[in-house]
Amino acid sequence: MIRSLAGTLVLASLVLLLAGWTGAAPLPPLAKFWTASHCKQVLHAHDHALPTADGDYFHAGLTICVGTGGAPACEWTSDHRSRVYSQFMVFTRARYIGGSVRSFIIATRASHGLIRMGHHAGDDYAKYRADFYMSPASVSW
Repeated sequence: MIRSLAGTLVLASLVLLLAGWTGAAPLPPLAKFWTASHCKQVLHAHDHALPTADGDYFHAGLTICVGTGGAPACEWTSDHRSRVYSQFMVFTRARYIGGSVRSFIIATRASHGLIRMGHHAGDDYAKYRADFYMSPASVSW
């Protein structure tokens, strides 16, 4: 009886230890490069409140993504049929404010001047990866 109890305790300890390791695993990073259509899908997947430099917010409606950034921000796909980008200039018609058109810059990786944009908010989601990074200073009408 003592052997089975000791074996059960050892097994339970191992299971808890392994569960702790998997729970502590870092979240996978964002894909480094996207197609223009993936950029559009990311913006439409969740209704992000996109900030402007003056503290206002808007929501993206109809969207066009154009890859930018030159050679460091793009590469060919493995089959060399198309280019993928890590930075985009986005043109969108605001969803709720009379349809005004705005442009702004988003990126797939964090960089100076970019803020984290995610569809999860609050302390409970602090470890969730960002959906993308955005430059509020780049928003123009």
